[in-house]
Amino acid sequence: MTKNNYYIIADHIRTIAFCVADGVQPSAKGRGYVLRRLIRRSLSASKRLKIDILNTQYYQELVESVIGIYDGVYPELLESKDVIIQTLATESTKFQKSISTGEKEWTKILKKKDETTNFTLIAWNLYQTFGVPFEVSIDILGANGIEIDDQELEALITAHQKNSQTTSAGMFKSGLGENNAKTTALHTVTHILHRVLIEVLDPSFAFGFENNSDNLSDNSTVKQMGSAITSEKARFDFSFDRKIEDNELELIETKVRDLIQSNLKMSKVEVTPLQAREMGAIGLFGEKYGDLVTVYSLVNIDGKVVSREFCGGPHIESTDDITKVGKFTILKEKSVSSGVRRIEFDLV
Repeated sequence: MTKNNYYIIADHIRTIAFCVADGVQPSAKGRGYVLRRLIRRSLSASKRLKIDILNTQYYQELVESVIGIYDGVYPELLESKDVIIQTLATESTKFQKSISTGEKEWTKILKKKDETTNFTLIAWNLYQTFGVPFEVSIDILGANGIEIDDQELEALITAHQKNSQTTSAGMFKSGLGENNAKTTALHTVTHILHRVLIEVLDPSFAFGFENNSDNLSDNSTVKQMGSAITSEKARFDFSFDRKIEDNELELIETKVRDLIQSNLKMSKVEVTPLQAREMGAIGLFGEKYGDLVTVYSLVNIDGKVVSREFCGGPHIESTDDITKVGKFTILKEKSVSSGVRRIEFDLV
């Protein structure tokens, strides 16, 4: 059993590191949900080995071991090292709180249990209501000589996943942790922000959106390195080698707001990846393209393309839809790792 726990930690930490490096963050839906399950399963295995899951040094050593194996092939792991460690540390704190909640709730339930008590259904309800991970419930019940029905639990999970499958379909390629009017608006804002960041931070670069393959936006020094979007806020990670000054942040915020206010219209077309690049479209970091890609273009009143990117959607039809949600506001700018910066923003 001890050996299995080591295997779980070693296997999961590798997947966790790659997911976070690719811009995924733990959430309640989609790929963020999968990531959170992986993290919590590895934390459960760590606790069974009597490891202090609140010790950040523990995660640093795990992440460094993964980087040591793959650094020569996947340099983005080293670039995202701090983000990966911080993500694990944050989730461990939340997990510890969930354990405390689970212990409290199960103590009350076990005192009142009888032959009709459905422990599997209760475990599911505790997860849905309080966020108590299944691993926590399984460990607590196991200590009391009780087993849950794995097949019943799997059926409950499958039904839940099928129910959310439609809304999750377009989220994996867009960084969305949810799918609603606000996250859709925020997603389009990331495209506008990306364009403005290049304009402000790489002023020598000239955009070429119309059949100008020699001057692609991919050639800019400012490139997207990941994003995550929820109803609470959004973040955009990008390559840049210094702190962004306050006056630059103010200019970026102003330019994004001005573009949103200019009633840009969104259009989309399906083309081959080569055709998309020849159109000057920006390819998102880490994207794996098929035979056809969807290119989204924001066009101003004069017909000029302001932003053009390969993307999995969803998007608004006009930037007027963004103004109905709120006003673009930069919340924070910080370093993620060497050569990578992060801007957190919202529509308020």
